[in-house]
Amino acid sequence: MKDYTTPRGSRIVILLALLLAMSSGSAWAQALSGITFAGKPNTLFVGVRKVTDVLGWSVHWEQAGQTLYINDRSVTSAGTVRRLPDGTALLAVSALRYLGGEVVWDATSGTVTIKSGGRSLQVTRGAKRVEVDCTTQRLRAWQGDTLLLETAVSTGRSGSRTPTGEFTAGPYKSRMHYSGLYNDAPMPYSVQVNGNVFIHGFGSVPRYPASHGCIRVPLNAGNPARWFYEWVDRRTPIRIKGRWQG
Repeated sequence: MKDYTTPRGSRIVILLALLLAMSSGSAWAQALSGITFAGKPNTLFVGVRKVTDVLGWSVHWEQAGQTLYINDRSVTSAGTVRRLPDGTALLAVSALRYLGGEVVWDATSGTVTIKSGGRSLQVTRGAKRVEVDCTTQRLRAWQGDTLLLETAVSTGRSGSRTPTGEFTAGPYKSRMHYSGLYNDAPMPYSVQVNGNVFIHGFGSVPRYPASHGCIRVPLNAGNPARWFYEWVDRRTPIRIKGRWQG
């Protein structure tokens, strides 16, 4: 029988090559998921702590968490720093060049490579998707493999149940929409899902179905309704599943 195992000498050469690649920091760049927002789809964001940990950069906040310093440089400005609903700080990838990183964009793959001090990371724009679970009355939103938002919602009550199935966001979106069916009721941060069914902000979001079919999202506790509206793109896949058992 022919021996297909790798000769010991060849294994040593391969091991040395792998160690060399690791030390160079190029072939073994860490990968992170990039985050985008609907208003500026070409601005890619990444978690501050994630990027500074990989690159070995210093980071701290001053003035009660209002001013962000990375490598002793202030980077807090409109459009450069944003936050997830849980408070996680995000930094625009474009700002990393100002902080001393080498930033290389690959338009073909949509990947950004950042290098600094022999370390490197890659940031790739992930696909967005949304799931609404009528059984648990929860909405979850992902970009790539990263769960960005999880919030309680209130779906359609008996007789006006929220439709289940596969949908896409839009095409209609409005920062302030008024219901044409229910006495011009205000529906802030409205995102159309299917016909007259919207995901929108509402002052009362009980932990059970209470709407006329729409999916209510809280306006308090960090305002996830607003965050969702500013993040979700038209044509983002939305899956609505389950059935309230209460």
